[in-house]
Amino acid sequence: MWFLYKLKASGMKVRSKIPYYHGILLPDYPEFANDVEKKMLDIKNFDSRESDILLCSSMKSGSHWLLEIISMLISGSCDVTKETVLSSNLEYTRLEAFEDRPNPRIIHSHLPLKFLPAKHLEKAYKTVLVMRNPKDRLASYYFSILGKMPGLENLKWSDYFNRIIQEGVPRVYGDWFDYTLEWATELKKNSTNIFPIFYEDLKENFAVNVKRLGEFLCVERDASFYSEIEHKCSFEYMKKNKADDLVAIDHKGRSTLYRK
Repeated sequence: MWFLYKLKASGMKVRSKIPYYHGILLPDYPEFANDVEKKMLDIKNFDSRESDILLCSSMKSGSHWLLEIISMLISGSCDVTKETVLSSNLEYTRLEAFEDRPNPRIIHSHLPLKFLPAKHLEKAYKTVLVMRNPKDRLASYYFSILGKMPGLENLKWSDYFNRIIQEGVPRVYGDWFDYTLEWATELKKNSTNIFPIFYEDLKENFAVNVKRLGEFLCVERDASFYSEIEHKCSFEYMKKNKADDLVAIDHKGRSTLYRK
């Protein structure tokens, strides 16, 4: 992305070869360092299990929040999970690492639908799709990188907005509209195994939507459980108790996820 060039200008070491695949800009993850083509084909051919739960979202749409909620629902415990989006992410994690994980596995990805594991989609295994207002996504991404790395301490909203929207700079994982339209088409064809949930709906009526999610995942929990999960998955609680892998890129060690 454009801010990688700002980082280079600041003297920070950034890998010069930014990974692309079929026209899609990918994140600068170590797994893409050697052979992007092989990694992406391995993801496409990933050996999904019937019990897998595929968590899909565009960036900054609430996947960290949903990972925690799903983990609590399927485990029956409201203890904060040690799993993170990065450790569950197909793009970031070595795929071999998923082999020894017990069922049901939560597997996360920001990739467009056409690059996701074919077996999971063809067999119609369970998928949770998280969506969010694109304006809020854009603002969230801005605040997630603001001041987090050398060269971005004084990044202005106007500069960020102009480059991302008006100048059409390539975006990591591609365009939000393309991503959303692809999923909208898929939902029209097959909606029984896909649970779409909006970030805004979850914020407005947490209990109702989490109960719906539990029913989709075929788990039954009582009212006290749903009350506790709402407390444990609040931003205030998670900010204090949930590990944030991305504090490493903040010079003050602040969370880059749970701002609210």
